[in-house]
Amino acid sequence: MPPSGRPELTRQLSGAEFLRWYWLKDEVVGFARDLGLRTSGPKDLVVRRLAAALDGVAYVEPAPARSPGGAQ
Repeated sequence: MPPSGRPELTRQLSGAEFLRWYWLKDEVVGFARDLGLRTSGPKDLVVRRLAAALDGVAYVEPAPARSPGGAQ
């Protein structure tokens, strides 16, 4: 464990332990890429994908927001 007490980003982390710490977006995206996960979207979405992958559960992507289609 580094001096900060924060663990290394490895597959051995649990989802809960991963979520316990603050990670920079670059760290999160790099780790997701290493695990073969999608890296698109906001940081919180990538973090949820990673936590699910670390726990070995499937992550269901949220449905894209629909814009209101009113009359023009």
